[in-house]
Amino acid sequence: MIQHYDPNNNGIADYREKALFEGMLGSFGDAPGGFTEELQEVMWTLALEYWYDKQFAVRMGYFNEHALKGNRKFLTLGCGVKYNVFGLNLSYLVPTNNNRSPLANTLRFTLLFDFANAEKDN
Repeated sequence: MIQHYDPNNNGIADYREKALFEGMLGSFGDAPGGFTEELQEVMWTLALEYWYDKQFAVRMGYFNEHALKGNRKFLTLGCGVKYNVFGLNLSYLVPTNNNRSPLANTLRFTLLFDFANAEKDN
């Protein structure tokens, strides 16, 4: 076992030895740099979405992460269309810094089928 995960060498990773709430609440104060580093771990996002006639959507978002915790910063642009129970969404990820990422300049699409509306139509 890796020493970092099992300092007491009992064969069980230390994160598995913690109780549920101790693990959940302990993550808010476990950064080696104290509270300043905890604030650096905060990621924030903003997003806007506009629907026209409940059929056409235009979306825009921004994601920001601290430079010492990954430095991911990107803008997303997207659109969507919905017809009856079917939908199609497209989005494009635009990096806003020089950090190289495998997700930079990627086009994503989603095909949707709305089961809840399909049952209402029957």
